[in-house]
Amino acid sequence: MIFTNYPKAVNVFKDYNRERLDRQFLCVKRWWQAGGSGVVEGVTGFGKTTVAWLAIIYLSKKLQKKLKVCIVTPTINLQQSWLEESIQLGIDAEILVIHTAIKKQIDCDLLICDEIHGYASDKFSLVFRKGFKYILGLTPLLKRTDGLEAVIQKYAKVVDRVSMEEALSREWINEYKVYNLRVEILDKDRKKLNELANLIDNNFSWFEHDLGLLTKFTKNNRFKKSYTETIGISPKILEGYAANFWRYVKLRKTLLLSADSKIRLCSELLNRFEKRKIITFLNTINDTKRLMKLYNIDAAIYHSKLNKYTRQQILEDFKSNRISRLFTIKALDEGFSDKKVSMAIDGAGTSNPKQFIQRLGRIVRTDHQKDSSIYVCLYFADSQEEKWLKSRQKYIPKRKILNVNYDEFINQTQLLV
Repeated sequence: MIFTNYPKAVNVFKDYNRERLDRQFLCVKRWWQAGGSGVVEGVTGFGKTTVAWLAIIYLSKKLQKKLKVCIVTPTINLQQSWLEESIQLGIDAEILVIHTAIKKQIDCDLLICDEIHGYASDKFSLVFRKGFKYILGLTPLLKRTDGLEAVIQKYAKVVDRVSMEEALSREWINEYKVYNLRVEILDKDRKKLNELANLIDNNFSWFEHDLGLLTKFTKNNRFKKSYTETIGISPKILEGYAANFWRYVKLRKTLLLSADSKIRLCSELLNRFEKRKIITFLNTINDTKRLMKLYNIDAAIYHSKLNKYTRQQILEDFKSNRISRLFTIKALDEGFSDKKVSMAIDGAGTSNPKQFIQRLGRIVRTDHQKDSSIYVCLYFADSQEEKWLKSRQKYIPKRKILNVNYDEFINQTQLLV
């Protein structure tokens, strides 16, 4: 193929699935056809990292020289993972976390941006102003809920996509089912949600129930002045309505995502699926502690506020099967791989499709000894949370999603325990 000058890579890649390797190389060719500037979108588990290594090898041969390569990652965990692979493959590259990369003078032939969707802010987009000749971005989904993917597209547009359907049909990821499990809401919580809904509506009505208008009012002083003059109300009063709107929205989100009934149900599911390796996603660190009080066997809490050594030790214990349950918030959304993980319980999903795809990716990496994977989304029906659920799952094949109550879930997963 293209491995003449990389004997260690030859030795590693010869054991890879040939069909998948050919598809990964096709991503590289399409990237090169686009001028060596582009983004590859691929479902987690397809092997986007391999696409990057192939791109380095391919470009080195095209240019007939040893490349200066810089790889940028969003987290230390991902940086470490890339470093381990670079040593295994015998491919030299400078591997930096984004916070370091934007401060450092980079001069390279090829810039590789892992999880490039996260580099659209004013701060992180500074990485694109570095000295590079070619750029390759990797992401499960470039589109952002705030529309800021346009910032990234100035430097690299999507040149190839590997969808969930394609990866499933070719068995590059594990078979799975998503169960949207309805949670019974307590009467006291239902009453509080109704109260918050009324408060949100009352404050939002001052902005014509238009989120764009409210946001513009908050950020644009000139528009704020003209809008308050138009409706004849003091700016301070309208600022109060805007602040109240966001405060009540936040309270509603906390109530939905951190409800006692969800924490208790998480504990029940962990007990029921005792033979599976499970990651549980919750809303806050306090929620993980609440769950730990109910279920503290063979489990650990993992989040970004822990020190580096503690985080590394927890992941090492999990990967070596000394523990089989992790309770987390967002720290494992990306940059973590353990093929033995076959189940996720998500009690705190947002409306963001990218987050869902990434979390799903934690459980679908292939392992011949693994049963069909299970992803459980806990949600309250007929609430704002149900709307978030539909939004975040819009890129998932409909045949993979089942909407169930507790009894239906138990019946349908009896053989999967």
